[in-house]
Amino acid sequence: LITDEQKLLLSDLAEHKRILPKKEEQETSGKVFVSMCMNKKKYDFIEDVRYGLKKGIEDSGNTPYFIDKDVYNDNMIVHLFQQIEQCKFMVADFTTQNTGVYYEAGYARALGKTTIFTCRADDFENVHFDIQQIHFIIWKDPEDLAKRLTDYIVRFGLDEKEWYVQIGTDLFRFFIDKSLLVKKEEDFGKCLNKAYKLSDF
Repeated sequence: LITDEQKLLLSDLAEHKRILPKKEEQETSGKVFVSMCMNKKKYDFIEDVRYGLKKGIEDSGNTPYFIDKDVYNDNMIVHLFQQIEQCKFMVADFTTQNTGVYYEAGYARALGKTTIFTCRADDFENVHFDIQQIHFIIWKDPEDLAKRLTDYIVRFGLDEKEWYVQIGTDLFRFFIDKSLLVKKEEDFGKCLNKAYKLSDF
């Protein structure tokens, strides 16, 4: 059961008497973190991969984030972690079997982030056995990558507005105004779904 203290907190939030603490917004907030090999000196097709990923993400209505195009003063690893933590979701391309991509994708999945795996068809056999069991978008050329990626993002609803990120006081207001207080833990999903349908997020 919800306590009186919890009800008061919800009521205060709904009436804007209290403000939820906000994390410092990062460059990736609401964007798609792209993890890929970026060694153009070693591989001459890196910009083709970047083009396919960028186009696929943008065509789905999302904004890609490439860390090598960012300017920052932080420690690189700290900055990397911060961007992954606040991204909308991640797209990781394993073409060339770059160990950094394995590392970044593993961190994102450990955080519970949606992570889409892609790999060029002629390199997929080199993907580590442990993750070959995960669904991959296998692509042949940049245009094929872009189309397949867009279709995948749209099919799984990742092109939709992130209403759950903006939920804050608006959702609390629905909990109060529509008498949607959760009495059992298992009721939360139903309650959230009902609040979403009643809202205009």
